[in-house]
Amino acid sequence: MVTCYNAVHHFDDYVKALNEMERVLKKGGVIVVTELNEDGKEVVAEAHRHRGEEHHDEMNIDRIKDALAGQKKEIYHFAYFDALIMEK
Repeated sequence: MVTCYNAVHHFDDYVKALNEMERVLKKGGVIVVTELNEDGKEVVAEAHRHRGEEHHDEMNIDRIKDALAGQKKEIYHFAYFDALIMEK
């Protein structure tokens, strides 16, 4: 299994990164990519603003699906999830 947790939006060439994930994957393995939905992006952006920082995230699951569509890769599940940011 290869996992990429909320990082694809940081890659200059996310298609190349996804292809590299596939290259190192063992036969029968799966790649799990997570990216925040719009609500989650706002939660993360607010946490960054609270610290005086900015966080830009233009990625979404549809962009990833579109990039993989012409590459004969099977996406067999995708879902959206909520984000919770806690500060001590």
